[in-house]
Amino acid sequence: MSEEDSPDLNIPGEDDAIRRVDNSVAGDNESDFESEYSLGHQEEIGKRVEDMFTLRLLDELGSNFSESTPSPRVDDGERLFGGHMSLLQFINTISSLLQTQEFSSQLRILFQKLDTRGTGFLSWSKLCSYLLTYLREKTQAERRERHVLQDKPKFSRSPYSRSVTVLLVYLESIKKYLLVSKDGVISLWTRDLTPISSYKLQSLLPGPIKLKGAPSYKPKAKVWVTSAVFFPELNKLILSTTSSDIYFISFLPPDSFLAQYQLTELPSPAFSLASHEQSSLLMLLCGCADGSLLALRFLSPEQGLFSQEHTSKRDECVKVSGRNLHRYQQFVVAATYPIHNQWVRRIEYLPSFQSAITCSHCTKVSLAITDLQRIKQPYLFSLPKGISCFCYCNQLTLLLTGSVDRIVRVWCPYVPFKPTALLMGHEAFITDVMVYYPKGVFLSLDTGGMVRIWDAIWNNCIQFVQLVFPLPSQSWEFGPRSFFTGEVSSSLHSTCANHLASFGLAPGTGESEFQGIRGCSLKAPPCAALYASTFSLVIVGSEDSTIFTYDIYTGRRLYVIPSAHAREEITAMCIDQSGRRVITASRIGQAKGWDVNTGELMQTFVAVSPTETTALLPLAKKNLLFSAGWSKEIIAYKDRPEKVSLLLIILII
Repeated sequence: MSEEDSPDLNIPGEDDAIRRVDNSVAGDNESDFESEYSLGHQEEIGKRVEDMFTLRLLDELGSNFSESTPSPRVDDGERLFGGHMSLLQFINTISSLLQTQEFSSQLRILFQKLDTRGTGFLSWSKLCSYLLTYLREKTQAERRERHVLQDKPKFSRSPYSRSVTVLLVYLESIKKYLLVSKDGVISLWTRDLTPISSYKLQSLLPGPIKLKGAPSYKPKAKVWVTSAVFFPELNKLILSTTSSDIYFISFLPPDSFLAQYQLTELPSPAFSLASHEQSSLLMLLCGCADGSLLALRFLSPEQGLFSQEHTSKRDECVKVSGRNLHRYQQFVVAATYPIHNQWVRRIEYLPSFQSAITCSHCTKVSLAITDLQRIKQPYLFSLPKGISCFCYCNQLTLLLTGSVDRIVRVWCPYVPFKPTALLMGHEAFITDVMVYYPKGVFLSLDTGGMVRIWDAIWNNCIQFVQLVFPLPSQSWEFGPRSFFTGEVSSSLHSTCANHLASFGLAPGTGESEFQGIRGCSLKAPPCAALYASTFSLVIVGSEDSTIFTYDIYTGRRLYVIPSAHAREEITAMCIDQSGRRVITASRIGQAKGWDVNTGELMQTFVAVSPTETTALLPLAKKNLLFSAGWSKEIIAYKDRPEKVSLLLIILII
């Protein structure tokens, strides 16, 4: 394995932090983005207004606060003088300093969030305290994630082929790597990526012919391998080619291969493959050139994929016509799903939903999540320039996509009309994306060799490295996949033409990095879920007396209130009419009021009887709170900020 000098791993500095996400996209990216989304959507998914506060802006804003004099208003017996702003003054002042109106809705939410007492005015000291807390948390997160790429990349070159790599997989049974090239060369490599031996696809038909050593030859294949997958339990390698054929090749440890089946006469060549292997179920998904999805479900893979495994004629390769798959229905069931109008670039199977994700450069249907049982309606994603690659993270229930518009997008898979975040900074087409869950980061690679590491919580670039493959830049070619995991999850390989770049990633578990945005949100069944429209928050109460608060746009968990009612179950929840307080009630009749933004306990309503409360009704204009439950009583509380008192009990007979 040859190693080349590689550049130092770069970490964005303080100056780069301002422009690395927003202003580092060259050319027409901004115009493309503005044509795709309105300004309202842009501010929600592209930028946060907190990140726009520079020292210069804060200095000018502080002067405006000191010069501001609100309209006559008495607050707790004292008149408000300078140093306060009303909502309209706050929005107009900051919008004028930023020279844009695109953050108006965010500024409105920020004002209401900081105006905890509901006076309609915001002080300069309270704004500064909030910004200091926000920046401190963001800085801590950035420092924790700065060294995801631990070592300089090590470069290797395949001596067997000059074509791009379509598959790189580690075989646990023999402790070696299996590499498949576009020209049909299958090779074995050691754990330290030293080439051992190679095989030609044509040489495997009809029998295995081993080519020892590292012979050099010019590939003359007229048929290209478009995609490949490996089934570790069955030791089978599946290759798809441009001739509308799919080859099923058995791996014979330690170092031999045997072609068993050749699926021919497919309606359209398969350009991408995906597999799923679980006990006696074997699933092969084929993304075709005509934009359709071909699903092959093998019913008895142990006995044979299309027929009983042949033993007498070991070297025979059985040809199976794709037009006559119904003849093999006792072994395989085929189904076709028309999805895109351009060829499928990538495909992935979701076993938990029995669905498939496909992407294409098609404008109308750029990405689709299709139910293979044809029960649920598909989720369809559309982008002006389509989607080149994607990665689905099951632990976080999020979708990461890359496109030729040089933007990495983060999606909730159930909300196809708008991404939750835009990661901008690439200057070339994006060829692959990846979610590295152990450290809570996203990885992206473009055709210029730039690898960027993004913080999954703050959505900013925290590290990048420029790959310089030892070959002319005009010879750079990336396959259908460019990221491949190695022997362990912390080893990563990137491919370009016949070269490999190997990385060492920082190990982790994802427990602390992804705290707050994990896929499994609750430890106990939920009892109620409320939406605080004033601050765009979702508040969930669970049966173990825990309250969770989430940002509705990103899904990020903001804070948790454990043991809200000790060990008693939460039985009722409501949000008061001001939208600033959530009120919860328990099985023993006690009710409590919590601040929506901070989770601070504001009031405690004394229980009249130790029975379960099932309903709560606040009346803000009358300063009343009604509760009812199994006690057959309607209880009215005088709800005031300074004191809560019992007002009336109505007995229901």
